[in-house]
Amino acid sequence: MFHVCRETIRLRLPYRYGGEHPDEGGMDCSGTVQWVCRHLGYQSVPRTADDQYRWLKSERTVRKGRASDPGIWKRLRPGHLLFWK
Repeated sequence: MFHVCRETIRLRLPYRYGGEHPDEGGMDCSGTVQWVCRHLGYQSVPRTADDQYRWLKSERTVRKGRASDPGIWKRLRPGHLLFWK
């Protein structure tokens, strides 16, 4: 995963709302997540953050937590995704 992220960073792409491919001149957050995941072999990753949350929840990979809980911040690792309401 890290090698795909590093290669994406080296492209020095700007934030572009709705962008989902480097050839578009930039990507937004959920577009970047989708781009990285596709390069790792996950072809069914949804496009939007809301749909990505629902997809991960259906796969039972979502862990709920409260931002006020200091322990949750200590458990975060590179590659973790954060979703909030």
